Amino acid sequence: MRRVVIETPKNSLKWNDEMDTILLDALIEEQNNENRPKDVFSTTAYKNVIDTCIKKLQVPLTKANIKNHVKVLKEKFGVVYDIFKSYSGFSWSLLTKRFEAEDEVWDQLIQWKYIEIQNFDKLYDLFAKDRATGKGAVSAREKVQRWEANFIQNVTKDGVENNNNEGYNPQSLSERTS
Repeated sequence: MRRVVIETPKNSLKWNDEMDTILLDALIEEQNNENRPKDVFSTTAYKNVIDTCIKKLQVPLTKANIKNHVKVLKEKFGVVYDIFKSYSGFSWSLLTKRFEAEDEVWDQLIQWKYIEIQNFDKLYDLFAKDRATGKGAVSAREKVQRWEANFIQNVTKDGVENNNNEGYNPQSLSERTS
């Protein structure tokens, strides 16, 4: 039988819960210090996070290590966040690091009942606002209807257009289809 060997890159890093906690604490500190404008960590923030992590972990880290692991943490958080956000009756316990609910609420998500989620509160602070909610989403048809309504409202009494129509000059539906 042929044996398959999976090689990992020499610069790959195995993260554990302690390392995650130190990284997340450093990221939250940078966020609190306003080094995350427009939800993107600044170069200064990454430098400070790297310095803090190297000092506390005694592990050589690069910006790429940090960015890659933040991406992994964010993806894992997103899965859990999206699942529990869509169900009512759940609450997060900082003590047990689990979601809690009455037994009947667990019927659909029983596999999550006993899973500890380390640092969920910190992940929430960092990434919850990045999750799409669908609130304010508009279909293409709705957008065209809005443009057409704005176009009609922006035409003066003598038929001259006030150029305040988001750059769209709609044709009537009959003109578009003929």
